[in-house]
Amino acid sequence: MNAFDWVRVVPAALAEKNGLGEFAVYGGDAAALSSFAPPEKLPDGCIRQVPTVTLDVALTGKERARLKLVKFDLEGAEVRALQGAGMLLREPGPDFLVEVSEDNLARQGATVEQLAAVFRGAGYQPFLTDLQAGERLTLYPAPNGLRGIDRPNVFMTRDIGCVARSGIAVCA
Repeated sequence: MNAFDWVRVVPAALAEKNGLGEFAVYGGDAAALSSFAPPEKLPDGCIRQVPTVTLDVALTGKERARLKLVKFDLEGAEVRALQGAGMLLREPGPDFLVEVSEDNLARQGATVEQLAAVFRGAGYQPFLTDLQAGERLTLYPAPNGLRGIDRPNVFMTRDIGCVARSGIAVCA
């Protein structure tokens, strides 16, 4: 499927439990809005039963051990996915880059505060990202509750010192 021998595709949607879930699927320009709970006014979608899997089950122990970064853009299902990632959150694990959208989270029955609390409970600190053309990535401390942030992606880490040593600029 791809030329990356370290990538394994799991044909399932991340969720809080293994099983089946109803997933709204869209095509064309709306494909990125496919979700467990899509916006109400999208035409031409269809509901499909899809397999669901927790992140803890989707990843083998070896994969969890070498994982450095997880990118979540789950159209509001981020809290659901984290509820199925208990082992990953307890272990000295990866950093996360998470899309944070109050509207998308609300459609899934979650809040920005709940998302922040899951990460805070696992020892993660939130940072806003900034990348200007020709410059290196810069991280800025995000408000703990993540309310009112002005950009969608939040970087979560347990070890900001390690991130800084990797060459990413970190502002106080």
